[in-house]
Amino acid sequence: MSGTHEEGAGDHSQDPVAGSGPEDGVQDRSTGQGLPPLPARALQVLISPGALFEKLRAQPAWFWMMLLTALASGLSVWFIPDEAWTAFFREQALEQGRLDPSQMPEVGTPFRIFGSLAASASLFILALVLSAFTFGVFVFLLGDEGTFKQHLAVVAHASVVPAVGAFATLPLRISQLDPQLTLSVGTLLPFVPGGYFFNVLQSLDLFALGAAVLTGLGISVLDSRRTWASGASVMVGLTVVFATVVAAFI
Repeated sequence: MSGTHEEGAGDHSQDPVAGSGPEDGVQDRSTGQGLPPLPARALQVLISPGALFEKLRAQPAWFWMMLLTALASGLSVWFIPDEAWTAFFREQALEQGRLDPSQMPEVGTPFRIFGSLAASASLFILALVLSAFTFGVFVFLLGDEGTFKQHLAVVAHASVVPAVGAFATLPLRISQLDPQLTLSVGTLLPFVPGGYFFNVLQSLDLFALGAAVLTGLGISVLDSRRTWASGASVMVGLTVVFATVVAAFI
């Protein structure tokens, strides 16, 4: 296993095309097979992620998938109707006592536009930051093999999960008139009393946890010495740590 991994890594380092950036459809010299098209990869990462990550290890295409998931996230926000945005901000104004909600103007359209752009930009930037973070943790701190571009490819394709989650929660956001509604661990445990611990559970988005597990799987493929369980455990642990920080500000 380790010998095969080292041989593949050597081939990749000598192939300028495989590491040439955001190009899709390049071929692996060792197999003569290119990556599946973008839509096929978006599906395969959900149903057969291990096989896809093996291909991405040799051909770490990342840009178009990262852009696709970012645009999908923004599109899901765009589909939230103006009434939901207006109702949400009126409720916020009422809770904070800033003004009479009945006197608050219709803000749905501008916030829907801004929210869509912000969602796309934030997911793209977050994926870049997360790639740098996983590269630093696994390669520099834990001594794993892998290039930054390979980590970009793993994170970009794992981002399909939260993008799908954004559309999965869209009906709930519309029906509840809450653009910020998420499905979290706290959603599954409503009997837990309120407080900091419950805020932590609320911050653990189910789709973010799924993406963390998928990222751990992809990272384990980059280095044959790392098991899927250990990669997923590290990523889920980092997600929980992040949730504990976020919960402190809720």
